[in-house]
Amino acid sequence: MISRRAFLKTGALLGGAVTAAAVLGDVFGWGRLLGDDLALAQVGARLGAVLVPADHVSWLIRTGALAHLAGAPGRAHDPEGRWSTPFRLRALTIHEPGAKRPPTLRGLGPTALWPADARTATAAALLALDRSPNAADSDALAAAERWLRRAQPHIANPTGRADRPTIAWQDFAAPGFQALREGLLVTEWDWVILAHAPEPHRAEDFIRQHPGTWQSPPAHAIALTGLPAITSFEVCRIYERVAVGLPA
Repeated sequence: MISRRAFLKTGALLGGAVTAAAVLGDVFGWGRLLGDDLALAQVGARLGAVLVPADHVSWLIRTGALAHLAGAPGRAHDPEGRWSTPFRLRALTIHEPGAKRPPTLRGLGPTALWPADARTATAAALLALDRSPNAADSDALAAAERWLRRAQPHIANPTGRADRPTIAWQDFAAPGFQALREGLLVTEWDWVILAHAPEPHRAEDFIRQHPGTWQSPPAHAIALTGLPAITSFEVCRIYERVAVGLPA
């Protein structure tokens, strides 16, 4: 996990460096990405085009880390659509071999596999506790940590095939998708361009060449929203304390 000093200074780093791939992986939630989307994010980052979850975009805007990129207006994290363009909408689910009923977080055992993403883990724990996945108060975070300790989250290999229950983000419009019984938790993925991208026009061309499948979430969906930087750091530390294993 990223250190507190590095986390709180990442906004400044992004303004002057495009090659911080290791930092991007921790701060930008790439642990939520799988397969082709992860490969696309890695290629785009070399140009300064970064694929990030929407709950990080408002923080990046505040820190001056982003260049202008025309997108869709009317989204809470970028109301005028000046800094990001939507790419995907994903929902949290549990893939379980042979399961026939809607998945539930409360039924997870210690054999379940989790993504290498602290925000996903904490949000899932809060959802299982009937709390807002966007809660940022100390009591909620402490309760989430206790729940995760009991769950004993094992971090999945992002390229492997799991033969046990696996928490993952999936297109909720995909055939066979089943929302969690606790609720439809969604995250929007946006393209952004770093303020000091070496060739911003190439970065924008790359983004425009890869159109997404984003759509507005259903009214009953619960969207992950931005957290204060210090809270995001605490969330990372919680997962650092409770997660078992590392991605292979």
